[in-house]
Amino acid sequence: MWQQMQADIYGTPLDLVAAEEEQRTRGAAGRCGSGSVAVGGGACETAVHVAKRVEPITKNVELMSRSTRKYQKCIRPADD
Repeated sequence: MWQQMQADIYGTPLDLVAAEEEQRTRGAAGRCGSGSVAVGGGACETAVHVAKRVEPITKNVELMSRSTRKYQKCIRPADD
């Protein structure tokens, strides 16, 4: 349930790794430049095995987006 909520909030698929691969994944993230754009060649894709992908649900993404905009209006002062 939490993973689905994250995918819906972010509006992007959420890739999950198997629990036993978590430690190897942390090492792979370091080798892959921790998300650096400068590292290429698919090194990260081959170093990390995705056990499950959680896709965002379109209607939930839209709901989260609307709710975020309403919240932001409440916390930000109006431009005068």
